[in-house]
Amino acid sequence: MLLTEPKEAGEEAGYWTERASEFGDPVTVEALDFTLETSDFRTLS
Repeated sequence: MLLTEPKEAGEEAGYWTERASEFGDPVTVEALDFTLETSDFRTLS
């Protein structure tokens, strides 16, 4: 899973950060003060 934080909008947008996580690991979204549980996410195979 890839979590990104955009720094601009439109076609020229970039990202402040990019964080990769394994499926099943909880992912904290600090801006929302929220932890996303990914253990129920399905993968494509």
